[in-house]
Amino acid sequence: MRFRVSPTLRVATGLLLAVLLGVVGYHVLQWRIPGSSEALLEQADEKSWVNNWIAAEPLYRQAELGFIRKNEPSKALYAHVSEIPAQSESSISVPAQLAELTADLSLPQAQDPETRLRILTILGMLEVNYDSAMVVCPIFCTRFIVSVARLTL
Repeated sequence: MRFRVSPTLRVATGLLLAVLLGVVGYHVLQWRIPGSSEALLEQADEKSWVNNWIAAEPLYRQAELGFIRKNEPSKALYAHVSEIPAQSESSISVPAQLAELTADLSLPQAQDPETRLRILTILGMLEVNYDSAMVVCPIFCTRFIVSVARLTL
């Protein structure tokens, strides 16, 4: 039993398949092109996974600028908030960074699941580090004062 397919349907199917393969191929190549925003983001993520945030920061910044140029605000926000751990030791106070990240959660581009998870991850990291510093400092300062008092007595 043989099906008869009209030539028009065959041509339309072939064109649809060619367009689909072209779109998929373009997206795959974008991840492979060195220097593309996607490749920079992937390299920066690899560095951040091994806790090398300082080396990842310039890559995140370049990726952010590339995503802004390409009008991809969700990925640009992902890259932007990923720069924060490297800046946490800078002049920006941790409470200000926590407030900024909390405000970022309400942005429309933060509704992308990957971007939202990244914001929450960075927010959690900063909160843990900030809370730990507040607990460790009083303990350390108390021990220091006690040891100095013992030396003077």
